[in-house]
Amino acid sequence: MQKPNYKKIYEEILKRKKIKKKINDKMSIKDVLKISKIINPDNQDKNQKHKSYDLDYINYVLNDQLKHNYTNTEVANKYNLSRNTITKWKKNFNL
Repeated sequence: MQKPNYKKIYEEILKRKKIKKKINDKMSIKDVLKISKIINPDNQDKNQKHKSYDLDYINYVLNDQLKHNYTNTEVANKYNLSRNTITKWKKNFNL
């Protein structure tokens, strides 16, 4: 299954909202989250239920936690996730 073309999607959304922001050809998960905050800054804490993450993002978050020796609470606050989500990811990836 192919990943969505985030560049096209976000360019169109930004164009409709009349926001001038250049988008890179290769977008990382971090880039998508940054643009998402620009597009909808008021709605970041809502809609967290039933949110899904791809393996790249999960690996990024867990590697950041290991690299900086964060607790589950610290990394959850940093990435706006649930502590239980972090715990579940670590259990599923045997970390």
